Order: sequence, then C-alpha cells, then structure tokens
Amino acid sequence: MKEPQSQTPTAPRWRFRFSLRTLLIAMPILAALLGWLGNTKLKHDRETGARDKLAAKFGGVWGAVKIHGDDQSASRFFQLKPYGVTFEERENNAPWAAADWKMVRELHSLREFRLVGYKGPADGPTFAQASQVRQLSLFDCQLTTSDLQQINALSQLQKLIIYAPASVDKSNPQQRMTQASLDLTPLHVAPQSWPQLASLELSDMQIPDQSLAAIAQLPALEVLDMHSCDVHTRALDQLKDAVKLKSLEFTPQKRNDAGEFVGGQLFRVVDERNLAQWGPLPELKYLRLNDVVLANFGGSQTGRWPQLESLSLSGSTLSTQALREIAAMPKLAELTLTNCMVARDALSALDQSVSLTKLEIRSPPILRYDDLGRLPHPPQLRTLDLTGAAFDDRALRDVAKLDRLEVLRLTAGDFTDRGVALLENHSALLHVHLYSSRLTNRSLASLAAIKTLSLADCNLISPEIGEDLLAEVQTLDSEGGDVKALLKQKGITPAEPLP
Repeated sequence: MKEPQSQTPTAPRWRFRFSLRTLLIAMPILAALLGWLGNTKLKHDRETGARDKLAAKFGGVWGAVKIHGDDQSASRFFQLKPYGVTFEERENNAPWAAADWKMVRELHSLREFRLVGYKGPADGPTFAQASQVRQLSLFDCQLTTSDLQQINALSQLQKLIIYAPASVDKSNPQQRMTQASLDLTPLHVAPQSWPQLASLELSDMQIPDQSLAAIAQLPALEVLDMHSCDVHTRALDQLKDAVKLKSLEFTPQKRNDAGEFVGGQLFRVVDERNLAQWGPLPELKYLRLNDVVLANFGGSQTGRWPQLESLSLSGSTLSTQALREIAAMPKLAELTLTNCMVARDALSALDQSVSLTKLEIRSPPILRYDDLGRLPHPPQLRTLDLTGAAFDDRALRDVAKLDRLEVLRLTAGDFTDRGVALLENHSALLHVHLYSSRLTNRSLASLAAIKTLSLADCNLISPEIGEDLLAEVQTLDSEGGDVKALLKQKGITPAEPLP
C-alpha cells in the first residue's frame, strides 16, 4: 500500500505589477531625478566651457583649494572640486569685458579669485558675478566705485585683500606730491556687511570714519591689516568694538596736513588713546605697529592686553614708561623692535617681563651701544636676535649673563673674537648664528668650548672664517668627534676674553 505523498506548498511567485497608480507616483519622481541630473550636467558643461574660454583669453594659474566650511569631497554628479585662479594683466592681454564677468558667474566651484593689474569695464556687473567666491585678492587693480560697492555686497566672503596701486614712488623718500596726486581710493563699507569675513588686508587706501566703524562691527573679523592706509587717528578708537580680533597690523599713510608725502619722517597716527581703547580687546594675540611715537602704551590699568603674545614695533620712538607697560603684558612671549629709538637704559624695563621668551632688536644705523645702555635680562628669555652695528663686544658681555638663553643670532654687528670668548662658560646655549666681518677662526674655538652647544647647529659667516674648515668642524661634531683637539692640532685657539 502506497503512502500518500506529502503536499509541499509552492512558494508564491512575486511579480512586479505595473499599474496606473504606480506610474502616476513613479513618473514624476523619475522625471524630477532626470531633470536634476540634466541640469547638473548642463551646469557642469557651462562651468568647464567658461573655464576654457577664460583660460584661452587670460591664461591664469588654476589649482585646487581648501576653504574652511566648504565641501571638499570628490566630484559627484558632475560637480567640480573647489578651485582657485589667478589672472595677471599683461600688455598683450585683451581687457576684461562684461562677457568675461558673465563667464565668471558660471564658475560655480570657484572659491579663491585673485586678480593682478586688473583694468575692467567702468560700469555694469563685475564682482557681483563672483558671489560664489570665498577669498578675493586684488593687487594693483584699477577699481571703480561700482566695483568696490559690488565687492562690499559679497556676503560669502571669508577673506579679502585689496592692495591698491601705490600713490607715490616710495623708494624716493624725499619726493613730495600734491594733494591731488596723492588721492587714494576710498573704501566705503556699509553697516552689516560681510557677515563671514574673517580676514581683511588693505594697502594704500583711504578708509573713512564710517567705514572703519563698520569694519570694527564685522562679526567674524579676526585679522585686520591696514598698510599705508589713510585713517584718522580718532577713528581708530572704534577698533575697540572688534571683540573677535586676533591680529592687528597698521602702517600709516605718511602725509602731512597739506597732503604731501613726508618720506622717512615719523608720522604719528596711532597714539596712546588708541592703545588705551584697544588694550581690553579680549582675543588680540598679535599686534604690529609702524611709525609711532609713544609716551606710554595706553596706560597701566590692570586687565589690559590679556591675550597679547606677539608685539612688533617698527620705526618708532618709545619712552621708558611705554616699555614698562609692555613688560607688564601678562602673556607677551615675542617682542620685535625694528629701527626704534629708545632712551638710554630704557630697555632694562623689560627685565620685569615674566613671560617674554623671544626678543628681536634691529637697531637703526645711527644707534650705538652707548645709546642703549645695556640689554634687558628677562628671566624667561630663550631666543635673542640682534641686528646692527650697535651690537659690539659689550652686547656679548650682557648676553653671557642670560643664563637661560638657548638661541643667539647676531647679524651685522661690530663684535670680535674676544667678545665671542665671553660665551665660553655659558650653560644653556644650543644654537648660535654669528655674522660679522671681524670674526676669525678663533671664534670657532670659543664656541667649541660651550658644553651645551653643537657646532653642527651653528652658523658663522665672516670673510676670515674658512668655509671648508667650518664644514669639517661641523661634520666632526655631528659624528661625535673631538672638535677642540682638531682645532688645537691646526693651531686655532680661543681668543682672550675681554675683561
């Protein structure tokens, strides 16, 4: 008798059934997707076509860039990576026309735009076509009022550099110009402009008081550099409102009341009242000023310059009180004084700085060491960089007392082998760079006596020091050899230290 066969249920067959309802739902979605792809492809083709046309007309340097907050991913659905371009105006180039700016509008992935020597149409849309740009740099460009207004309306800008054509030949400091020939391009900045702008660099421009007030109110501004700009002293007080500012550099346009260029004269624009206003800025870390005459540095009230780490002063005159207030800055680590005039022994005020680790002094040609009195001795000083004939053997005597100093650079000084010999017992020097026409091979022997120093990390430049000998000594030192024995074998011994 046969057993009944078991009936295994057959798995249902799934079939995709089209229906009018399905089509009504799917077709609009598919059409939208295909339309988006088509538009993206068309946008890509227009961009590459515009790039090719602009490159054919102006050449330019093109390259990929990385912009903060921008999409850096690879090309997706015909989308180009962010890029930048530099166009430099040349004599054989055709001038910019309205059609060229329309092509700039098609460069959807353009993020950095740099123009050098630009001369464009007098009116019509120009920079308004570059609303996609995040960083705009303009050097020696002939900008119209309309151009500047359109730049002011670029809300996506994160960095702006405008170096206007120089007003005068500044290689001739005695040249005197009329008021008319010294007129600078005015930069008008409207309130609530550039909400994302973090960095602004301007050169040879006139900045009206209202514009400076608007600049101070920029919500994201961290870096402000104004070089040879025409600014009223009291208008500079408004920078106290730039509460996110981290770096500030200012060089005045050297004009007198008659509008004449005054060359190498000290021209007082930034004053003590400005510094009193800027002192409380909560995030300022870097400050560079040129051509100032200061009886003080804004006052000695507590809580001033709370974050300032680097201060650079050039072509300026500083009182002892100004240096005392500089020494009192709680976080100042680097101080650079270039061609500055100070009272005798005024630098000793820096002895009181508890945070200064690096000091650079480039002395004016007319200055002598007697005018300085002595070098300062900040307790935490690690790097000392001195340049100029003012620094002679007496400066090296002061250097020998800086027992924590690790890096020493002396350039174009008037010191000798006997001055270098004063460093033989220094307990911390790691790197030494000496440039003087009066040094001989005997200075090598003195440096070899410094226990902490590696001659492989040193540099000595003088007509009297043989390059072959220096290379031989440095190689031997890097290999752990006995440099002093080698020099003694060659008859080279240290000079007698100065008393």
